[in-house]
Amino acid sequence: MNIYDIRKSKLVAKSEQQDDELLSIAVVKNNKKVVVGTQDGTLLIFTWGQWLDCTDRLPGHPSSINSLLPISSDCIVTGADDGIMRLIGIIPNKLIGVVGLHVKGSGIDFLKEDVDEDEDRNGDDDEEGFPVEKVKSIPGTNWIASSSHDEVVRFWDVGWVHETDELPNQVDEGEKISDDEGESEEEKQTVRKKKSRKKAKRGLELPKQNLFADLD
Repeated sequence: MNIYDIRKSKLVAKSEQQDDELLSIAVVKNNKKVVVGTQDGTLLIFTWGQWLDCTDRLPGHPSSINSLLPISSDCIVTGADDGIMRLIGIIPNKLIGVVGLHVKGSGIDFLKEDVDEDEDRNGDDDEEGFPVEKVKSIPGTNWIASSSHDEVVRFWDVGWVHETDELPNQVDEGEKISDDEGESEEEKQTVRKKKSRKKAKRGLELPKQNLFADLD
């Protein structure tokens, strides 16, 4: 990874040769951390100013990570080759939930070319996700857009991310009460996982509303 000062057109720093191809990058934690997606599905986390080698690694993606999108200072959405967009917390590093699966009929579709809707939605579909090539945010909204090999742009409402109590560095009031009652750590982890799964489903069950109604 090379770091350039574009104002001076000068190479500032260079990391060591990494074990795999670097495909995507995002800056998080108030510009203190840089997250890099790799071909083998590992997230490399660099500390700003310490470019020689990564300071942490987060494995878990089964395939290459083609796109990274920060949606808060602590969270990113990853777009991977398996068609799944995941919400990842950075420091502490953890999988928070699934934003969506890039398959026919998921999210809200905006077709690149005119196609027969019945053929598009009712054709053979093995539910295998198309590789996600790019994930971008829509300014001023809680929506993000993703593109894939099927030539369809899909839109996803991630407003639930800002409502969830599962984000890093946030403490739920229920957890404080549980601590006072002596609830075990294992029980608390179980409750948190159930909440996370419930929140994640919101990204998959989206209304088929028209995002472009205001343009008429």
